[in-house]
Amino acid sequence: MGRNWGQVWHINCDMRGQPLSFELSSSDGKALTSFNVVPKDWEYGKTYTGKQFLL
Repeated sequence: MGRNWGQVWHINCDMRGQPLSFELSSSDGKALTSFNVVPKDWEYGKTYTGKQFLL
């Protein structure tokens, strides 16, 4: 996944039909993971919010 600008990201593969999880890394090396933030039936143009972060 690469950053285009601001909060806009791109990926060079088809991610439709599967749930999406995200891991964020801080500059001090810590990582936060939010699992299945986006459900498998997600649609372009919608906003999804994760409710859990695990250390």
